[in-house]
This record gives sequence, C-alpha cells and structure tokens, in this order.
Amino acid sequence: MEFVFPFDSVTLTNQVNLIPSDYGMLNALNLFPAEPISSTVVGIHRVGNQIRVLPSVPRGARGAEAASDGEKIFYVEVPHFPIMDTIGPLDLQNKAAIVDGRAMPMTVEMATAKKLMKLRRQHAITREYLKFAALKGLVKDGNGKTIVDLYAFFGIAKKTVDLVLGTNTTEIVDKFEEIRTSVLTGVQGDTVSRVEVVIGSTLMNRLLKHAKFEKYWLNTPSAQELVKLERHRLGQDFGRIIDTGTLLLRESVGQVPVKVNDVLTNEALMSPTLGVAYPAGTTEMFTTYDAPPHHIEAVNEPGMEIFISEEVLKHGEGAEMKSQSNPLPIVKRPEALVEIVSSN
Repeated sequence: MEFVFPFDSVTLTNQVNLIPSDYGMLNALNLFPAEPISSTVVGIHRVGNQIRVLPSVPRGARGAEAASDGEKIFYVEVPHFPIMDTIGPLDLQNKAAIVDGRAMPMTVEMATAKKLMKLRRQHAITREYLKFAALKGLVKDGNGKTIVDLYAFFGIAKKTVDLVLGTNTTEIVDKFEEIRTSVLTGVQGDTVSRVEVVIGSTLMNRLLKHAKFEKYWLNTPSAQELVKLERHRLGQDFGRIIDTGTLLLRESVGQVPVKVNDVLTNEALMSPTLGVAYPAGTTEMFTTYDAPPHHIEAVNEPGMEIFISEEVLKHGEGAEMKSQSNPLPIVKRPEALVEIVSSN
C-alpha cells in the first residue's frame, strides 16, 4: 500500500505559523515585529539619521558600495536557517498519545503536530539570538558570525555609559539620567513609552548592591522590591525586573546553544557584564525582515516566519519535512541605544 502523507506544504506552513512562539524575552516584548519582504538580498542604507533596509537584487559580489548621495550601502543576503526532519514508522510504532485523559495509539497527525511544535521552537531560538545581536548593532549570519557592525560601517558613535560600580561614591541616579537622556535624544521623532534596559546578571547584581542605589531605592515607595524582586517570566526567561522610575531594568538570563569550532556550547543572549538601554513603544525603530524561503513556489513572494515543504520517502519510510526561516532583525536608529558597562 502506498503511503499518502495527509499534509501539503501550505497546510504545514500555516499550522506551524499558527503555533504561538513562547520563547525569548525580546519576542515576548514584540520589540522586533515581523515585516515580510520579497527579496533574499537587501541593501542596508543610512539615509540621514535612519538606517533603512531596501530590498534589492544587486548584480555581482555582495559588499559595501557608495550610494548615489555619497552615503554607504551594504548589500547582504538574508540569513537562511533550514532544518530537516522526518515522520516515519519509529515515530508511530509502539507509541501512544494522551487524548482527553486516555492513551491512544500514535497517528501520523499526532506525530506531525509534535514535530511542528519542536520545529517552531528551534526557529524561535534562532530568531531570538539574532534579535539580541541586533540590539547590540550587529547583523549576524547563520553561523553566528558578524556580517556587519552597523556602528563601525556607518561611522556611528556608540554611546557607552560606565556605571563605575566599584566606586561607592558613584552617583547612580545621575548615571540613570544620562542613559535616559541619551536614548531619548537618539530617537529623533519616533514615539517612546519609556526607556528600558536589558541587563546581564552580573551587572544587575552589582548594581543592586551598590550603596548609592540602595540609598536611592529605600527612599521610594517600591523599596520592598529590593527584598523580593519580581521575576518577569518573559519568553521563559526568568530574570528579575525592577522599575527605578527613570529606567525599567529587565535581567536577561537566557542562553542558547551555539556551535563554535564544531563544539556546541551555551552562549548568554546578553553578556552577564553588559546591558543595553533602548526606547520602548517606538513605531519603526526595530524590525525583523522575513525574506522568501528557498522554494520555487515562493520566488519573489513576501516571506513568512517559517516555511515547510514535504516529500514522501520511498519504500513507505514516511515523509521528510524541510522547515526554513529567513529573518533579518535590524535597529534603524542605533544612536538611540546605550551600552551599559562597569569598568571597575
């Protein structure tokens, strides 16, 4: 009997994109909303004080070029992330699923649903990794390498605020105001609801223990939060959150598996000793561009978060599924970001 896989690429793609993505702080904050584009190659172009992504298909080698107005443009291929998986006899044989509290024999439909959940999460982790890189002004490729540092390429001066936490007399409140002022100045006309900070655990710990910060915080109505800080639980990142009135601090404790020199290791999404301040509530500063998948039926069509195609295997061995995502997160006004460190 010939095996007939009950799903086509349209159904699989629709189903996987309907599964809510529950991974990642930046995803939960919707800081980089998705925008589909119809090209796999884009030009990153600085016009005035804003970086724009211009879909294009340049001939010849990718790289930096001079734009018509004398400014620079960088052509880059959108990162491509394919994942292969199969539905076969081993996914069904002697397997059971719990349906309405009862054990039922595993079906192709049930096994496929489990596979789609797993694929959704794998692509979500990758997407979050790229977003954290973008928050630092970097464009990463599929191997985690930096394609372009937007600060360096466009000659943008990165704003860094040193909290100097090793010095007890450092005026933390003044540092917070410096960060807030710099962020709001860099926004240049967009809407802002407040200034937030994604901060690593080590820097967060040192800040909370600083004498000047404790003194400031104990004089506010929310002093008890220092005793028991709320955990934000955003996208399964269980970091602490504290509203100082000037800045909203969100601790990032998330890690992702990254392969370095063929060795799989866990990498912190935000370095433990680093923080990045950004404007929340903007309308156009943060975007994730989704390019079309590598598939003949999707050429020059608007992209989507995840695309899945299927192929029935020979000899009744099941079906192969190829999922792929093609995201490019970009910060359009890097001047509105502030890197936060402590030099001592």
